[in-house]
Amino acid sequence: MRSKSSTPFYGGKLDFIPFDGHRVEGTFWSDERTINFDYYNVDGTGTDRKGIITGGVKEGREVNKIGGKNWIVQYTGQFTDFFTLSGAYGENRYRRSDVIAGGELAGPIVQTQLAFDANGNKTTALSTIAGVPVSPTDGSDLRKVMRLDADLYVNLLGQHHFRFGFDREDLSVTENTFYTGDRIYRFTGTYIRARTYLNEGFFKTKQTAFYAQDSWDLLNDRLNLQLGVRNDRFENFSITGAKYVDLKNQWAPRLGASFDVFGDKLTKIQAFWGRYYLPVATNTNIRLGGAETFYEQRFAYAPGVVGSNYDANGIPIGQQFTASGAPVLGSLTAANGLNCPDFGPGAGQKCRTVFSDGIAGPTDTLVSSNLKPMYQDEFIIGLTHRMDDWTFGIRYINRRLKQTLEDVAIDAAVNKYCESKGLDCTTSSGSPIWSGFHQYVLANPGEPITVRLDGDPSKPGTTGVVTLSAADLGYPRASRKYDSVEFTASKAFNGTWGFDFSYTYQKLRGNYEGSVKSDNNQDDAGLTQDFDQPGLVDGSNGILANNREHTFKLFGSWKPVDWLRIGGNLTVQSPRSFSCVGVHPSDFFASQYGAASFYCANPKGNGGSTDSVLVPRGTAFKSDWNKNLDLGFQFELGEALANSNFRVDVFNVFNWKSKTDFVEFGETDSGAIRSDYRLPTGFQAPRQVRFTWTMRFGGKNGE
Repeated sequence: MRSKSSTPFYGGKLDFIPFDGHRVEGTFWSDERTINFDYYNVDGTGTDRKGIITGGVKEGREVNKIGGKNWIVQYTGQFTDFFTLSGAYGENRYRRSDVIAGGELAGPIVQTQLAFDANGNKTTALSTIAGVPVSPTDGSDLRKVMRLDADLYVNLLGQHHFRFGFDREDLSVTENTFYTGDRIYRFTGTYIRARTYLNEGFFKTKQTAFYAQDSWDLLNDRLNLQLGVRNDRFENFSITGAKYVDLKNQWAPRLGASFDVFGDKLTKIQAFWGRYYLPVATNTNIRLGGAETFYEQRFAYAPGVVGSNYDANGIPIGQQFTASGAPVLGSLTAANGLNCPDFGPGAGQKCRTVFSDGIAGPTDTLVSSNLKPMYQDEFIIGLTHRMDDWTFGIRYINRRLKQTLEDVAIDAAVNKYCESKGLDCTTSSGSPIWSGFHQYVLANPGEPITVRLDGDPSKPGTTGVVTLSAADLGYPRASRKYDSVEFTASKAFNGTWGFDFSYTYQKLRGNYEGSVKSDNNQDDAGLTQDFDQPGLVDGSNGILANNREHTFKLFGSWKPVDWLRIGGNLTVQSPRSFSCVGVHPSDFFASQYGAASFYCANPKGNGGSTDSVLVPRGTAFKSDWNKNLDLGFQFELGEALANSNFRVDVFNVFNWKSKTDFVEFGETDSGAIRSDYRLPTGFQAPRQVRFTWTMRFGGKNGE
């Protein structure tokens, strides 16, 4: 695969002063980019390259278009010495297009989890998965922002700086995501897995906030109080335009204080406590409030004689297949198997699993009616002391996730409810309505859920409003705990040298990293696999992905002569903890996600036991220590060259090559051991050199 991009970045800024004390600023920039990825065709072992890059004629070209045109206008007016008013409005456009330009690989994607030896016999190794991107998308985002702020200075029992403000964001998204050729086929060694996916529509979100704050100086400026409060409202709309989330009156206090201990401005104690509410990501509208179609079928697999011949898609001759045969339903039968959604190659057939049926659900089936907002609390306390041009400090930071929002499958709990109430919760063909993936609800994990069931109106009790207990749902509360102690020392630049040093010791643990998920690289904001099924939370409590127990930072500069300044940045971080991700061995619903649980075989990657065991998050292995040193040399060229300067920056001076990311999947989706487990997928950026020449024009001293 080879990529190429030549789209430039450009922008500009214009300032206008209509009269003294008033300024209008306009900024425009474009970050539109087109990146072409040309793909090689490879044989079934992933070693022999078949053909050359032909730019979409045969092997396929992926065309990635991102970015857009953006602008913002800001006004600032100082009406008196004690009152200032400012406002801003801007629009940000972002294209998200990643499609296949054409060619043979614009058809269905064929992956293989098989590998073959020299005699054409299957081995247990994992072969290279070839092909163009499996989830092309052609969408766009529009973000409109507006805000108004007022500053007021008052003397009343001390000096006050009051600030009041309002801000609003309107977000709209056009989405069209699909699999190339509608399907992905994967050989697993025992069957062929076929998945179909489509999601398209228009979605919008509104976020509104008011705030007020006061910076209050007391006791002859020895005590400063920062008193503030913010009120947020988040509104999310489904594909039908119906509002399905309306979280309002989210009052977030922020309280801070700084005290000059001895009145000499040398020793200060600072403290802060604040609450932060987080919005529901627009991605949640797309995935949960949309009309997503996503289903899986399985077909019989009859290995043939492989030899050394491969077809145009790199699949061994003799391993050909079509989807025209009857699907393999496992424990299901043709009579009670799930009907595939009326879309794609599986329309009119039976499905093994239906993750989403392509029908937009009523909004009261999508969200728990007792939904609570998502928020985090932060507490900081610190001490600083200054001696001449030296400053030393220590501070403690405590952050706790108090509540989060995630989509959770309620099928297992509903089936228990149906059984306890004696309800008929099956389809006309006899298969269960809540088949494991039928109803996902936006809820607070670990809390009861009150929601209308998305059942069959002809089956009494299956469309009523029910409350499912936390115990029946089987999900724990989301937990993320951050604690750190930071030591700092700095010397102010005195014309010759200066530096800043810090050492941070931290602990970050819990069962929820956040709205994205590092161990499987899932950027599906707000709808990760966390809490999708009760089995997926087994072993999830542990060291989180962003934890770096020790971090050292040193930033300094030295000016040996008037025309030369040398700067350096050194960062050293301790290893990151990684997990082993595999197929859940006992929770059927969780197992249908494939390699997504913390159960895993051979977690040490040493060819040991193949039995699946629970490997708690972050305990499988660790990365390298990460070290990086950057140096910069700035040369002042003087008035003879318009007071310009020439700068040379060298990044990663010693060309350290730390491994930064690894394959955390210990098993394939079918449960076989992956041979690429623990292999690196990310490396520290190599040594780079940047040259910059800056010139100043006009005005006195080049101003």
